[in-house]
Amino acid sequence: MLHLLIIAAALISQSAAQAGQKCFIAASSSVPRSLIRTVIVTSPTGCNVICFDDIKCEAVQFNAAKNECSILGPLLPTNQCSSPYTAYEKRPNSECSCDAILHNGTRLVLENYHLASISWDSYLGSFLYILGGTNYYFKSGTCVRPPPKAAPGCECVPAVLPSDAPIAGYVVTGAAPAVDVTPMCTSALTQYVITMIVVSTDGRALFCAMGEWKTVVETTAGSVYTEYAAMPEYLSSLEALMLLLLLSISVLFSQSAAQKCFIAAPSNVPRAVLDTVRVTSPVGCNCEAVQFNTATGECSLLGPFLPANQCSSPYTAYEKRPLSECATVPKTFGIDAGYTAGGCSGLSDVVGPPKVMDQPPCGSFPIGQGRVIFDAILHNGTHLVLENYRLAFVSWDGYLGSFLYNLGGRNYYFKSGTCVRVPSKALPGCECVPATLPVEQPITGYKDAGVVPVVDVTPMCTSSLTQIRLKRVPSPVSGNDVEAPSTVGRSVFCAMGEWMTVVESATEYSEYSLTAATCVEPGCTGYADAVDCSFPSLVAQKCFIAVSSNVPRRVLDTVKVTSPVGCNATCAETPQCEACSFNAGTSVCTLLGPAFTGSFCAATQIIYEKRANTECQVIPQQFVVDDNYSPGSCSDASNVVAAPASRTSPPCGVWSPGYRRIVFDAIMHNGSHVVFENYGTGALVDWDDVVGSWFFHVGDNNFFFKSGTCVRPPARPMPGCDCIPALPTEAPMAGYRDDGVAATMDLAPVCPNLVQLHVRRATFNGVESEVVNTVGRAIYCAMRTWMNIIEEGTTYLEYTVVAVTCVDRI
Repeated sequence: MLHLLIIAAALISQSAAQAGQKCFIAASSSVPRSLIRTVIVTSPTGCNVICFDDIKCEAVQFNAAKNECSILGPLLPTNQCSSPYTAYEKRPNSECSCDAILHNGTRLVLENYHLASISWDSYLGSFLYILGGTNYYFKSGTCVRPPPKAAPGCECVPAVLPSDAPIAGYVVTGAAPAVDVTPMCTSALTQYVITMIVVSTDGRALFCAMGEWKTVVETTAGSVYTEYAAMPEYLSSLEALMLLLLLSISVLFSQSAAQKCFIAAPSNVPRAVLDTVRVTSPVGCNCEAVQFNTATGECSLLGPFLPANQCSSPYTAYEKRPLSECATVPKTFGIDAGYTAGGCSGLSDVVGPPKVMDQPPCGSFPIGQGRVIFDAILHNGTHLVLENYRLAFVSWDGYLGSFLYNLGGRNYYFKSGTCVRVPSKALPGCECVPATLPVEQPITGYKDAGVVPVVDVTPMCTSSLTQIRLKRVPSPVSGNDVEAPSTVGRSVFCAMGEWMTVVESATEYSEYSLTAATCVEPGCTGYADAVDCSFPSLVAQKCFIAVSSNVPRRVLDTVKVTSPVGCNATCAETPQCEACSFNAGTSVCTLLGPAFTGSFCAATQIIYEKRANTECQVIPQQFVVDDNYSPGSCSDASNVVAAPASRTSPPCGVWSPGYRRIVFDAIMHNGSHVVFENYGTGALVDWDDVVGSWFFHVGDNNFFFKSGTCVRPPARPMPGCDCIPALPTEAPMAGYRDDGVAATMDLAPVCPNLVQLHVRRATFNGVESEVVNTVGRAIYCAMRTWMNIIEEGTTYLEYTVVAVTCVDRI
């Protein structure tokens, strides 16, 4: 029997996110901070991890001599320290680079669970073991086969794993689970705690793993392999073994029923009315207290008492009380009692009611027949479509007297419901909104596959993976609402107004409600061409959303542009710009800064606010890069070479010696022409699907443009297209002297010895000025723009230059 575990020197972060949203930066200050507490850790990062999980902690200090971590709170600005001190301040990820994280030196045994994974948190600088929505940060770890006999001090506590009473529908067989034996129970079934589900004992064994009770599932042909931790504090004394699934495969059963009930209580002290809603019965009413008017169908949600007042006569309200004060309500009707089809299906579509506690509630179906949902009639009389999720279940809440559909950690209380096969064509008024399922930016570790999901086709993406944003059920892998599973057997369809995806394969059946779907492949986020991330992500970090506003803003500038996209692009390139507005009549773009809070305009207007790109929908490429290109006054149609290749460096290709004088001529959003160098290292042309514009990337900047193409500049500048002024010279850099020779234009070499170039956009490893060899290097005028080109040899580089100086070494 194979028992592989992770031994990790770990601190546990309860964050469900895969990476930390804060990091730590050393900051010197002479203003003291409040001391929250001190703890013993073995490293500065043990300090950081504790602060990371403490919402009150704003900074830390680590005393290496004492292994002591000081957890610090806010600054105390009214005081002053006698000398500055350094603390590591908690900052947003955007302000941080990676930092190494160490830990407290303890060991933790983690199960080799089939949906667990290991990842690197680049903001906290640590590996983490992702297990059931919890991150276990660790310093070092490996896979270990536990010894068949526990080493001294490593026995499991308690020595005998307790058991508990069976759940409804099952009886104790009288036999206790056996340790190190497969199957662990001689009975057919084993009962799990918390989710309170009963599973087959086939291939299931119980063993002590270095102080931790574990169970392993090893079925024939290796079709299922996984491990779970067993938590003795949840178990007591009967045969059916209770095991804690660290993966939250459904809402905890102990929480599937309401934690409060309602008791009729006469009173003459009035209560605050929170709201009035329409429901079909008293069961649909919930808050601190309720009243239900049978005649009008109105439910009054009541808040706290108003003891200063007195009602003229007593009234009866149903008060929310602890369960210990409540009696249970017996189930007297079936799940589908009183069910009637809504306007989105007919009685012929009804499959039948689910069984209590069945998973998935409506059962599993043969491949191609799985588009079945649960149609619930809520207590307000409306219909709600819920997915036939493999870990959902229907149960009776005896304290509220209502059926519930447990889905993704939430209970949906309903009056009646049944399983329905979705009509192949949506009935009128039952179409999905939006009509096209949105796509999103790829999450970290993936890239856009360049195709879109297809509705009602299996697989929904021709790529290997589909990134889906889940509406109700969290991802079993990350605990988040987005994941990128395989496309095998996966299709997307409109289920009576609700976008759904169904997985139908030989090994899996499940359904999920969606809000977005994107076809992706493994690789880099954004504009990466390969898994090795050969290009960085170049997509704009901000997008623009139209809002109606009557709040005045500071006007930064007004510029001429040809379209709203040009206005947005200009704002995207302006750091202080927070919003913009476009006047189509005058083609004027107004760049707006911060809002003047407390003031209001007499009328509202539509402006485009700059937002984080995660808030926006993807804008797919709408036209080719040279669409509607026309030469400017410095070239003509005979000079046009070809449209550039997107995501390729250099954008206009590599040319043989003597034919390399080629530039990219861009028509900007204000209608002007700008000449860009055909730079050979990292320059590229691409579509920005956040801003909705083409851009030319060179150096560290994106230059948004409307249209553009590759052009061979005329050998003789056209009238008005000379480079003015003549190229200036600059003082020689340290270690060099002026050669006393003027740079030669149009011929190589530009200087007899060395040349000092001051470039404009592309840089020399981040430096604008550098002394380089002159072999094969020429300076020429490219349509009002001075360019440097290497005319000979295998190296191909072109720069826009603003100064050239002939120099020699001192």
